[in-house]
Amino acid sequence: MNIKLSIVIVIVLTFYNVCFSQENKEEFRKGYITVGIGPAIPISQFRNNDVTNSKAGFAETGLSFSIINIGYRFRIIEITGLLMGSAHFLSLETNSNNDAAWVYSGAFLGATIPIDISRKLQTGIKVML
Repeated sequence: MNIKLSIVIVIVLTFYNVCFSQENKEEFRKGYITVGIGPAIPISQFRNNDVTNSKAGFAETGLSFSIINIGYRFRIIEITGLLMGSAHFLSLETNSNNDAAWVYSGAFLGATIPIDISRKLQTGIKVML
């Protein structure tokens, strides 16, 4: 994998986990529910359009979404869950209507160790299965 791409992925994942907390710790809400949507950018063999390559995925930029992301914070750990999915249209010359796509979804449960950077900024280490 390209080193620049790896660095960008690490930075994006780091800042994705940063969230803003309440001004006063007593007012800090312990639970949250979020939804999200964004681009799903294929890389490497998944993006390859070479018909002679048996590992080519023929994927184009698609849509990534988290239907629901929930969490509840206890004293030193946060329990979290995620329902997500992604779709990539295929770039096949025989597929002029763009009706074929790579689609996947998943459900994850896990834990986060929250790290308070300041009174308004929080990040964490998240492990999900």
